Amino acid sequence: ALVRRDGQITVPSRSTTLQEGDRVTIIGNPAGIDRLYELYRQGEREGVVQ
Repeated sequence: ALVRRDGQITVPSRSTTLQEGDRVTIIGNPAGIDRLYELYRQGEREGVVQ
């Protein structure tokens, strides 16, 4: 994953907190991306997705 904030691109760590306006690029296998999307849609926005 990559996070773009204020023109800077960083690789997020476990301590990264997303902020309003952040742009996130997810790279992975389709099943993992689908799972992440479903968790996001359900409102689970905290924690680690494996």
